[in-house]
Amino acid sequence: MYNRLLDMRFWLVTIVSGILFLSLAFSTALAETNRAQLADKIVFLHLQIDNSGVSLIDSRVVDGKLKVEKIASRRDGLSLKVEATDDLNYYSKVVENPLIKRYEYEDPDNAGQLITKLVMLEEAEFWIRVPYKADLQTISFSLTDNQPESFSKDRMPIESVIDLSFLADEVK
Repeated sequence: MYNRLLDMRFWLVTIVSGILFLSLAFSTALAETNRAQLADKIVFLHLQIDNSGVSLIDSRVVDGKLKVEKIASRRDGLSLKVEATDDLNYYSKVVENPLIKRYEYEDPDNAGQLITKLVMLEEAEFWIRVPYKADLQTISFSLTDNQPESFSKDRMPIESVIDLSFLADEVK
């Protein structure tokens, strides 16, 4: 009788342990799936820049992964930094300054030769993509120091910060 009681306890402990292990494994797999689904999103930000700074026109969160850049980051242009609640440097990048447009045209005096002209715009609209994270907080913009000398620094925005915390509500 005593051996049978021990045998029943063994099987009871084994079954309960197995159920606990399977439920833990399932919940961990489910959490990983949810985390992976959130990581597989991109935020498209439609922005406007002028001499007062950068402002948000529209935003969209879509499924997808951000491509890994194959070339080194730019050193001059508009620097952006995305902050999340748990990661103050979640994503950063330098993009071309949208206020500076480069035009090339054929030199009328020398056929086949191109002339390049940089033009400073008063305002411009542009799009950027950043990887989505549920706790995104802000995106900040600043100009790098390496702007063309021919452009007045006082015409360019110094810094802008845009709140992104509302994006979590769009994804739900």
